[in-house]
Amino acid sequence: DTCKDTARGTIGTLQNATTFDSANGGCWGSLDGTDEFINTNSSDYTTANGFTGMAWVNLGVEDILNSIWWNETFYMLCYDPSNQLRTRSGDGSNWSTSTDLISSADLLTVDQWAFVASTINTSDGSRKIFVDGASVASDTGTGMGGGTNSCNMGIGGVVSGACGSGYWRGKIAHALLYERALSAAEVMDNFQKTRGR
Repeated sequence: DTCKDTARGTIGTLQNATTFDSANGGCWGSLDGTDEFINTNSSDYTTANGFTGMAWVNLGVEDILNSIWWNETFYMLCYDPSNQLRTRSGDGSNWSTSTDLISSADLLTVDQWAFVASTINTSDGSRKIFVDGASVASDTGTGMGGGTNSCNMGIGGVVSGACGSGYWRGKIAHALLYERALSAAEVMDNFQKTRGR
């Protein structure tokens, strides 16, 4: 089973027997939290213009490290064992020395769909996390974005053991990755246009 990068034409592949469904207008994967994920087959999301990742997620279990997307030493978003959304960013070679950006706890509910997004603006180091189109955490850090590395971006987990750890347990749908930081208005627009699918 595959999902297509509509901008580049790159084909992302579902790894380790992930189940796939294209119903309701977009592909979604049901992930076991052990080793299943989507390999985007691209490490090109490390651009000087920043990054945005967004997706509809359905949490299967709390109190574990649930990766939503992860590209080692560039960008990751996860739902951590304290049930907080956590993002980390770097320059493609090293994670930033800035602290992780962390939301308040319990913003996701088991077996309920939520729209999550995270952005990094490499011009000023600003980072934001959104849930259902609304900003839930933001900061400005240092040493983030604009580099390259050899690790492919993983959705719902990591591509190899050398590129991080942690897998999503639950479902992920309508994953969108952008090579720039979207504005809050653009994130809300994506939320409004994909809800109800």
